[in-house]
Amino acid sequence: MLINNAHRLCVLLVALAGPACAATEIRMGTANGAISQSALSVLREAYRRIGVTVTTTVGPVDQSLQQVNRGELDGEPARVAGLETRYPGLVRVPVAVVQVDAMVFANKTPLALAGWDSLRPYRIGILKGVQYAAEGTRGMRVDISADNTQLFSKLENDEIDFAVATRIEGVLTMRELRTRNITMLEPPLTKVVLFHYLHESHRDLVPKITASLTAMEREGRMRHIMQRTLARMLDDARASGAKRPAGH
Repeated sequence: MLINNAHRLCVLLVALAGPACAATEIRMGTANGAISQSALSVLREAYRRIGVTVTTTVGPVDQSLQQVNRGELDGEPARVAGLETRYPGLVRVPVAVVQVDAMVFANKTPLALAGWDSLRPYRIGILKGVQYAAEGTRGMRVDISADNTQLFSKLENDEIDFAVATRIEGVLTMRELRTRNITMLEPPLTKVVLFHYLHESHRDLVPKITASLTAMEREGRMRHIMQRTLARMLDDARASGAKRPAGH
């Protein structure tokens, strides 16, 4: 309770007096997926360079977005551009943290893929709270899953015809579940570019973290951290899949 009160007081002082109560810790809402964890790996170093520690709260992706908008959490690691127009409590840091391909994953149904509209006649599985997938499949027969394990299990069991997920998360999930029939279709549906958001009370941090991320991008450090994080996750997925009976 004292910590929460101190945080609210700090937010109020920033609003009234500017950056005199500058944050030394940023609390971010996050999921356990590869995209969020890769973005967090980048952001931890970017914030460390400006003297700020990143802590995380794991929860549903749609819930954390609301919490940041209300100021209950300080930031989101990786979201699509434009959310600030719908959530006035959010401020976008204008450097892309993650860029990934959005892919279609199939089980038995054949499909010549030519953009989002190719999916319209089918049952499409997407993840809850993932904005690019929700917008791309608007008006279609959509089945929403809580996580990638549930999404790909539904696809494997023919409960949906196709699933939409990022390339890396799809590959990780297939390896972990040891799926037998699922394939990834080319070409990608779209390139997903994701940005870091802060609550408006931390607007004073935006120039600093923008400069830090820009420097990391120029150094090649951002790419190196992403590759290292994803390689570790692939190793973990292989190990997890090896312990799992095939087809389960």
